[in-house]
Formats: sequence, structure tokens, C-alpha cells
Amino acid sequence: MVYFNGSYIDATTGIVDVQNRAFKYGDAVFESCLYTNGQAPLLSYNLARLFRGCAILQMEIPPFWQVDFFNAILHELAVHHGLQTARIKITVWRSGAGLYRPQKHTADLLIEIFPLDQAPFTMAARNYVVDVYREYPKLIHPVSACKTANALPYVLAALYAEKNALDDVFLINTESTLADAISSNIWLLNGHTLTTTPELNGGVRGTMQEWLCDHASDLGFNLQRKPIEPDEPLDAEAIFVTNAIQGLIPVTQYRQHTFENKKPIQLLSDIRSLLFD
Repeated sequence: MVYFNGSYIDATTGIVDVQNRAFKYGDAVFESCLYTNGQAPLLSYNLARLFRGCAILQMEIPPFWQVDFFNAILHELAVHHGLQTARIKITVWRSGAGLYRPQKHTADLLIEIFPLDQAPFTMAARNYVVDVYREYPKLIHPVSACKTANALPYVLAALYAEKNALDDVFLINTESTLADAISSNIWLLNGHTLTTTPELNGGVRGTMQEWLCDHASDLGFNLQRKPIEPDEPLDAEAIFVTNAIQGLIPVTQYRQHTFENKKPIQLLSDIRSLLFD
């Protein structure tokens, strides 16, 4: 079962027709968010990014699209599927047909739910090998900060990582600094300072990234947001990446340099306590 434009319908029902603008032109934004134990802890961050994307793409969204409205839908889907913990995907695309010039500006809403293979925020102990992907630099533009239906840079980056036996790669932007990873944001840890990328740097503006920026001081860290050169992580005490589903993943190898992951593992534990307790 999925939610589509006010109704709960069978997931096998044909929703996307040949005029669908997300399919034809990538005229859509989406969010992936965590649902666990009856709540979506980062939903307000997800919706803020979703609505920024809708505004940039000049889509008209209903005024009742508020946190409570989405929470009720997520709860209904979770109960129907018998899921305590799940990944939610919210997709919004422009209604109607048209060519590059749309015929409408109203929005269609699709919400899907998927089981998670493992508990969230528990991936800290495994090896995680990362390198830099330079073949598709990200443009520094407000659209790049949103999750749009055009994910080709990340598809190509994922293919590069698979071909080179990497767990992840750091994408660069058109200024040759680090933008983000395939599905997460980049962090450096040095002493009591956490460093991450600027809000507008070609990468997606992450929801877990924003949450950690807002709560860095609560966790005992100073925050620094600045451009990160590709060689800069080599001098860090620790490197990790964050996203809304997995939480925090320590990088154990960047290029040929290995890193201790004890501090990121402790930080993950502290984040879990602050976010879920």
C-alpha cells in the first residue's frame, strides 16, 4: 500500500502515466526519511528541504502539508505493513503535462514505505573505504542542494565505486572542493571541532547534516562549515559521513590512509541518545 494524492492504494496500481513530468523531465523532488517506533525523528528537516525544492521549482503545494499531516500518513502506512522501523520515500512532482513549459504548477504527492535490513544508527563498526570521484563535478546552485529526480551524478558515482571496490566516494564540485558522498554528507573530526561543507557547495544539503550542525554544541563540539579540499581529510583525526537513515558511518580508509573510528562510534552513540531518548 502507498499513499497517493489523498488515497491509500495498492502499490501495484498504475500511478505514473506517460505524461508524468518526473519521468519525462525529472521535474520532481523527493525525500528519504527514517520512521522508527512510531515517529519520524528528522521529519521537520526533511520537509524543510522538500519545501525548499518545491519553491525553487515553482511548484504550488497545499497549505495543509504540515508535519502532523505527514506523520499521520507515515503512521498509517507503518501500521498497515506491520513495520516498527522503516525507510519512507516522499516524492513530489509537478502535475499535468506539457513540454519544458508546464501546463500546471500544482503538485502530486506519493509516499512509500520500505522495511530496513538492519536497525538504524548502528553501522559504526564496519570497514568503510572511500576515494574521490572527479568525473562529474556538481554545479554550485540552489537546485543542487535539493534531492531532485535527476540523480545521475550519484548513479555514475555509485557505478564508479562498485567498479573500484569502494564503499563510497566523495564527489567534487565545479570549484574542485568536496561536495558530498553518494548518499551522505562529509564530516571531519579534529579534537573538539566538527567540520562539514557549506550549505551551498554543490552537494545535497543533508537533513542529518543540518541536525548535527544544530546540535554540535549539545554534543560537546565546536562547529565549522567551510569548503573542504580533497586532500584535507588526510590530515583529520577522523572522517565520517551522515545521512537520515544510517545516521553516522565512520570512514576507515580514505585513499591509502587509514583512520581510527573510536571517536565517531562514541559520537554516534551520543547522537542516538540525544535524538531518540
